[in-house]
Amino acid sequence: KFHYNKQTLFCSCLIFLFTISSVLLILRHESWTDESMQWIYARDYPMMSYIMNRDFYGFTYPIEITHIITPILFNLGLPYASYPFMNFLAMLISIILFLSYAPFTKVQKTLFIFGYYIFYEYNVIARSWAYSILFLFCLAIVYKDRFKRPFLYHIFLFLLALTHIYVFILATILAAVYYFEFF
Repeated sequence: KFHYNKQTLFCSCLIFLFTISSVLLILRHESWTDESMQWIYARDYPMMSYIMNRDFYGFTYPIEITHIITPILFNLGLPYASYPFMNFLAMLISIILFLSYAPFTKVQKTLFIFGYYIFYEYNVIARSWAYSILFLFCLAIVYKDRFKRPFLYHIFLFLLALTHIYVFILATILAAVYYFEFF
């Protein structure tokens, strides 16, 4: 027999509202050029997407996690509409982790989840930022045990570094802090 407490019911309601409103927004959102470029690379130039990637602003980054996910979705025969939903899935997992582990009040959690960046910018607009948030939350969860479970901590650091060039810099700093504390 499954028993709900108030906290579980609150989190379930937030996840339900987040899911319904996100799906509605994703279905209404027109893809921008920088969102669809990964899909076009995977469709038209499968090897070029790994070798030479330029995002909309001209930054070159050798490989991102979206370079791994997009060709998999394309080769499975899924339509382009599946690409934004993978982004949404990463944000949904992030929200579930946040609601489960964050030491904030219900109001703070609600305001964070439905804030502009988490709710729209990283969730609806299909870029690699949703994966950055996901791996940052995973790092925050294992941070207190980083010396007991260094392999898991380094896996999340590596995955975080694969999300975006700016987040690569953050992951490098976190790795440097880890080794400074270790030695």
